[in-house]
Amino acid sequence: MTTQEAAEFLNVSRPFLIRQLKSGELPYRHVGKHHRIRCDDLLDYQGAMRSPSGTRHAGLSRLLRRSETLLARDAGVGRQIDRRICTMCPTLFTSQGNS
Repeated sequence: MTTQEAAEFLNVSRPFLIRQLKSGELPYRHVGKHHRIRCDDLLDYQGAMRSPSGTRHAGLSRLLRRSETLLARDAGVGRQIDRRICTMCPTLFTSQGNS
């Protein structure tokens, strides 16, 4: 599969996909000067990105922790973030009963 086809399949930009290939996140091979991605590898990558242990989920968790740290520093001790504002990753907050 070409990089353009793979990017459209994943609903990401082609430059983002190329960065993922170069970083080793997604296996590929060269055919002449062109990158080619196996469909099986693409499906595995897509599944990993959608799973709770996937990179996106981990990235959102880091972003949330960093935001909490900055808000706590700026607003003073004792101020809490309303975690309900994060609609993208409700599974992070199941232990507190928020969704």
